[in-house]
Amino acid sequence: MGYRSILARLTAVERVALVGARHQLRRFGVLLREAAAIAFAMRCKVIDRR
Repeated sequence: MGYRSILARLTAVERVALVGARHQLRRFGVLLREAAAIAFAMRCKVIDRR
């Protein structure tokens, strides 16, 4: 059963909720990537000072 067949069986309200949840997960992933980049930059600065 693929993603499209699951979407076909959902009601409009359920579909909106699923799309909203996917959007929030995508935004959370972006925040995690940005936080990792900041942490890496900070780590590099600390290592360079030694």
